[in-house]
Amino acid sequence: MTAIHAQASKAGSLLYAPLAFAAGALASFAMEPSNAWPVFFVALPGLYVLLTKARTSWQAALIGFLFGLGYFLLGLWWIGNALLVDGNEFAWVWPISVVGLPTLLSLFPAAACYICYRWLDLKTIRGYFGFTACLLLFEWLRGNILSGFPWNLFGYAWADVPELVQVVSLGGIYTLTWLTIIWAALPGFLIVGIASRRNKIILNVSVIVSVALSFGFGHWRISATTLTYHDNAVVKIVQPNIPQAEKWDRSRMTENFFKNLRLSYPTDNSAEATYIVWPETAISHWYTKDAVSMNLIKQALQSYNGKAYLITGLLRHDPETGSYGNSVVMIDRKGNISNIYDKTHLVPFGEFIPLQKWIPIKPVANFSGFKAGAGSEAMITPEGLRYVAMVCYEIIFSGIIPHKKGNLPDFIINVTNDAWYGMSAGPYQHFTNASFRAVEEGIPLIRSANTGISALINPLGQVEYRAELSVSDSKTLRIPHKIGSFYTAIPFQNAIIVIIALFIIVFACARKLRATNRSA
Repeated sequence: MTAIHAQASKAGSLLYAPLAFAAGALASFAMEPSNAWPVFFVALPGLYVLLTKARTSWQAALIGFLFGLGYFLLGLWWIGNALLVDGNEFAWVWPISVVGLPTLLSLFPAAACYICYRWLDLKTIRGYFGFTACLLLFEWLRGNILSGFPWNLFGYAWADVPELVQVVSLGGIYTLTWLTIIWAALPGFLIVGIASRRNKIILNVSVIVSVALSFGFGHWRISATTLTYHDNAVVKIVQPNIPQAEKWDRSRMTENFFKNLRLSYPTDNSAEATYIVWPETAISHWYTKDAVSMNLIKQALQSYNGKAYLITGLLRHDPETGSYGNSVVMIDRKGNISNIYDKTHLVPFGEFIPLQKWIPIKPVANFSGFKAGAGSEAMITPEGLRYVAMVCYEIIFSGIIPHKKGNLPDFIINVTNDAWYGMSAGPYQHFTNASFRAVEEGIPLIRSANTGISALINPLGQVEYRAELSVSDSKTLRIPHKIGSFYTAIPFQNAIIVIIALFIIVFACARKLRATNRSA
């Protein structure tokens, strides 16, 4: 009989790998473009139950790794599209990027599951909360260590539930991510937990109440907030819709430049000041040195009755150092360039190569890359409005908007070029990740993308304008006033939630460690 049970246990363990991968793959559908958040209430309980069936810590780590692999492979398959653009000399890296990045990211849930199995009793309420804290901690780690990649954090699943999105105004995206894990993993604990019926009922009720309170707070915040708008300034968002294969084609660069210009002329000419926003690297440094090009920009700005400024993405060249920056600058009616911001958070293997001098591969060794900027800072317009520029995926990082002496910027400008990823889930996920910053900070977000998704998002996360993929468009819009948030008012922001998670993990581990020591 013992041999039969052992064989059955071994056969059952063979199912853990595909089930763990399937659970992670299912979880990926909670993100854009599906936004099927109910799948989390199947996927995370599945992970929880599978962990309790593991026989060793390393088997638990494998379960976590495969869960992550399913989640990241299906959620990030589009990332390889950037390497398939016509003329890209790095197309050979496609299989490495499609499989390599998800593999690296999967190490985080693998480590979380290893710790949970080794030091937690997952069949107790204490172990359940330890599991949620550990998963949250490693979500934070993948968003911060090395260069960080906080893409598709679990909290983004609520993008279509505006009431729950408001939670990030209290504690940021990591707080909402933790709540998501607590809510979604509960059925898994109820299946395998050994707590008394009374304690399970109390836990159930507590979780339901936390959902109700979160939803109720969000409903109150939305209904109680009356948005107002700046009287003296508007923004004109330009989306030229230039295919990536044509963006740097020398035979089309003049045509691309004129496309941006045509979309920049006034349709509403009554504002005192208009801020025209062009997308990431809309122009290169050459245009700023060319008198004809600068005259054309000045003519477009001077066609406005009031003041007008161009805030544009620029491929900037520093002649003194020979370096390049992925930048955002402001150009006024006289052609003066000011408010220069160089992208600080560069994309690994896209804008710089980590450990480049130790990689003896010619395309890598010869890659010049960009020079990182000095960090985010608020720029000031002549009208006294303050804004923070964010280039491309910088906008997905929580807690990097500067708040000097509580003086919040009036708006965030995010310039990006999602044409790299074509008609895929990538631009939709990027847009959702970006939109949460508006609610988190209580600051409107102005987003100009080369081709989708350009938008104006108010501080409640409501989309007041949106230009879809593969559409050429421009729109003049009033700028909402900032409303701020509790998140922006507290010091250390995300560090607080991480410290609380660490405390709960230590507390949850203590009993099992004591039991292990006694048995030893």
